[in-house]
Amino acid sequence: MRKKLNYILISLIIGLSVAILFIAFTGPGNKTPGEGSPDFWKVSDSGVYFNVSGKNVGIGTNNPQYLLDVNGGIRIGNTFNIKEGVIRYRSDQKQFEGYDGSNWIPFAGNWTDQGNYIFARNTTSPNIVVVDDNGNVGIGTAEPTAPLHVYSTVSNGVVQKIDSTNTQGRIIFYESGTNRGQIGFGDGGNIFSGASTDSFSIRAEGDLHLGGTGDNLTMTIKNGNVGIGTTDPGAKLDINQTTASDSLRIQDDGTTVVRIYDGGIIDFPKQSVCRVHLSANLSVAGGFTEVLIPFDVVDIDTQGEWDTTNHRWTASKSGTYLITLTGEYSDLPDGAIVGLRLHKNGAFIGLDFKDRQAGAGVDNMKSYSDVFNLSAGDYIEAYTLHNDASSRTFRGGNYSALSIIKLN
Repeated sequence: MRKKLNYILISLIIGLSVAILFIAFTGPGNKTPGEGSPDFWKVSDSGVYFNVSGKNVGIGTNNPQYLLDVNGGIRIGNTFNIKEGVIRYRSDQKQFEGYDGSNWIPFAGNWTDQGNYIFARNTTSPNIVVVDDNGNVGIGTAEPTAPLHVYSTVSNGVVQKIDSTNTQGRIIFYESGTNRGQIGFGDGGNIFSGASTDSFSIRAEGDLHLGGTGDNLTMTIKNGNVGIGTTDPGAKLDINQTTASDSLRIQDDGTTVVRIYDGGIIDFPKQSVCRVHLSANLSVAGGFTEVLIPFDVVDIDTQGEWDTTNHRWTASKSGTYLITLTGEYSDLPDGAIVGLRLHKNGAFIGLDFKDRQAGAGVDNMKSYSDVFNLSAGDYIEAYTLHNDASSRTFRGGNYSALSIIKLN
């Protein structure tokens, strides 16, 4: 009998234990929070609850709507005993961070919400990229005033860099979906057909304008024509000057070589112009013997082409030149013949002016001009002669001169 009672007691203990374990692992059944036995889901009025119908767990709410519904803050992990996968919130940075095993990584990268804008930071600059509430992006500035505002404090630094591994790259500007122009580099007809691989191009689908301060347009490119001072150029280069100043000035290393004045006068201050004359009278032997006129006073020589040692002029550039030779004898007899000649590179070139003296003791000035095509390096010399048997006087001063002007 005692043995049978022991079996019964053991069976009751085992059954009760199984029942308790079943209830513990299946929840409070259909009981509301706070009811049932054991009431292990509810620990306080704002504690942990189990939603039987939805299988949801509520912390701080007795009506959880999600698998885990938390009404209140969560603390996950700590910074004292951290392992990979731990999550924390930093109130000083106002951001969540996750631990990757060696570093804390912000959930939003380096972006931080500052109220009226978000920004990205690094260790040296607090606001390197900013996006404000208006959608403006600031790089290097916390107060962007345009859709893209770039600011740099680096002296002589690059503010913006656009790079491409391709041989073509460009930026296209649109107005309501219409292409208005582009800038870029490269070949293959990217902007202009036939452009070289190292080219940089600016293209406007309409007119291209360049200007100074205010609304003053400096230059316009239209249909392949360039206009300066006009928005409707009618020639490859069209300059319209509206103020009392030079319309055109071309300089070479700071020296003006071409100038068009406001009145339309064209000046070539460095054009080849030379004039020389004799400082004293020259005795010329008779018998039609050519004598070199040793012009030794330089009145003007814009290109330094006169050689005072050899008494010759040498062309520095090829072109067409106007040459004028003037001379006068003071003591030839009546009927004597006088002549003026030019030599190029040591040979007579055809300027041979001869005239008969009008009367004994009469001073007759002789002058001759002609146009010649000369090559760079050609040199010009002036000669005179007369047919009297005796030496005669070829007058110096401004009575005798050689002038050479480059026409083109």
